[in-house]
Amino acid sequence: MKKALFILFLSPLFGIAQHFNDIATILADSSSKSHIVMISAGGYISSNSLKTDLYNKFLWGGNISGSLKEKSTNRLNISNIGGANAEGSISFVNDLSDRFGKGYSMFFTYNQHFFNDIKANKAIPDMILNGNNQYLGKIVSLNNTSLNLLNYATVSMGILKTIDRKSGIHNIGLSLGYAMGFSNTTLEMNSGQIQFTDEGSAIDLNAIYQLSISDTSGSRIINGSGWVSSFFYQYVKPNIFTISCSIEDFGQIKWLNTSLSEQKNVRLHFEGFQISDIIHVDNDAITHTKDSLINSIYYPSKAQSYYTQTPCRIGIDGSIHLSKHLVLSASVWNYVNTDQQIGVLLKPIITNLIPTLDIAPYVMRNGYSPFDIGLEVTVKTIKNTRIKANIFSFPVNSHTIGGEVLVGYKF
Repeated sequence: MKKALFILFLSPLFGIAQHFNDIATILADSSSKSHIVMISAGGYISSNSLKTDLYNKFLWGGNISGSLKEKSTNRLNISNIGGANAEGSISFVNDLSDRFGKGYSMFFTYNQHFFNDIKANKAIPDMILNGNNQYLGKIVSLNNTSLNLLNYATVSMGILKTIDRKSGIHNIGLSLGYAMGFSNTTLEMNSGQIQFTDEGSAIDLNAIYQLSISDTSGSRIINGSGWVSSFFYQYVKPNIFTISCSIEDFGQIKWLNTSLSEQKNVRLHFEGFQISDIIHVDNDAITHTKDSLINSIYYPSKAQSYYTQTPCRIGIDGSIHLSKHLVLSASVWNYVNTDQQIGVLLKPIITNLIPTLDIAPYVMRNGYSPFDIGLEVTVKTIKNTRIKANIFSFPVNSHTIGGEVLVGYKF
């Protein structure tokens, strides 16, 4: 019985939600009969406008200087998108060749997802960084604003079939799973504007938006349920080229009828808190007014169930062997049901110059960031063992920060 340990450090921007690719790659690196246990965890923060010099202040603390605020403000676009996403999973792959014939494998996967997706026009992050002083006496549009904070897990079972022909190798995968929703907040702004008086003494808010919040009472862990499915196909012409396509985590979650969901139409004029006696301040009255404001803006008044579509990756991945020492890899993908845009990766892989080492610099446009540069290093220590390191926050002040680690044990 052969045993092997695979340790891969991957970029989550094209590693997360690609379990079929991970499984097919590891199976191809060893004997036809294989059982695999894979554990992975990773996450990232990315934006089309902000950069890691600002992320680091929120992540690790520190003073946000005036010059950093100015630089970050100048980077803002008319429309700004960003995400802070993380995922962890454990998978078991069982070879079924003895029962169903050569090339069949079954796998079971538990996946934990933390997905945070936001879109806003320039004024909102500008006011967060610098305050509203420059917007006094002006009307600020809130259009083109959305928010999706989603915490859910999936338990999936799938089949992977490898068909080895003289013309090439075909890998086909299919999975179906149960989705457990833990928490969710979604906001979709239909139309909205906020106006500040010239002296800043009053605020007028007019907005129409769909707001949905899962049950936050704390009485349950699972507050919604649904399904997810995935499909994968790969064609391999050994030592010539490989191409694959996949649809992964396509599904939806229905939240409990104790959730809050409503299209809100808010028309609000606020002039602050009235204090008649500065010595004997009525804190209860201030708290009541503050709570009333929060409730009228944030909390829907109608309890009902609603549906959330899971973030679904649709991708095409391929590679071509240009020579004995050079493989060119490329990927195109899109996460539907999100504010992400189409992602593109181009990666030349320098291989076999040193038998145990592959080096792959790459350029990438992920779903949020307009451009990233990275470096992938693969160390093949012994037969069927690989250690892969991927650094995509290069140069240091890039639009993206994060990483992923995957450990696979094959026996």
